[in-house]
Amino acid sequence: SFEREARARGLCDYASALRMLYPNESRCEERAEDLYREAVSLLHGGQLGVTRALVLLNLATLLNERRCGATWQHQERALEAIQRAFDSLDGRPEDKLGAHERQLRAALFLARGNIIRSRAFGDESSLKEEALSSYHSGLNSLDDGDGTELRGLLRHALGVLHSDFASSRSDLEIGVRNLDAAVADFSDNPIPRARALVARAPIQSLLQRQSEAHADIRAARAAFLAQGDIH
Repeated sequence: SFEREARARGLCDYASALRMLYPNESRCEERAEDLYREAVSLLHGGQLGVTRALVLLNLATLLNERRCGATWQHQERALEAIQRAFDSLDGRPEDKLGAHERQLRAALFLARGNIIRSRAFGDESSLKEEALSSYHSGLNSLDDGDGTELRGLLRHALGVLHSDFASSRSDLEIGVRNLDAAVADFSDNPIPRARALVARAPIQSLLQRQSEAHADIRAARAAFLAQGDIH
């Protein structure tokens, strides 16, 4: 069990390193997918469910981001991997989950929402509601003391989704409130905070809050400059 888990983690790390070093290269993406699947095959048995779910999350993320081949097929396979990850965690009472498992469940809900909102087919309204439900489930998976960065990513996703599908001023206001919360969650993470500011600025503009929109852009640009992300 220990040896299988150690080998699986090594394969997963290797696959993730390939993705970072050679982004969007189809041969490396295919190799990374094979490595993730090999890792999953090693992780059978109840005690390895958490590691299995983590590897499946990485596999789903890779599939959802693949640009070569049929996008819709990659998305459906990604959703299948997410469901298998949830199945790997089933049977664990939620009140008995540790921080790592709670955050893993939240990350799975985040990934599921991201896949659904960009799904290649389906009714737009239904996709929006399903993605919103997934993001909210992710937030509900977290305790107050759990990682604020993951909470911020979920709130950022909610804010953008509400604004992208806005049909009223109320939707835009909800989007801003979620991005307000994301900005606060990212107080110690300048780049994610700057991205949330960039996402909030156009919504502020649509709400006729031009000074707030300009302030968001200035603050985001300063953060990117400070981190060396722009010149």
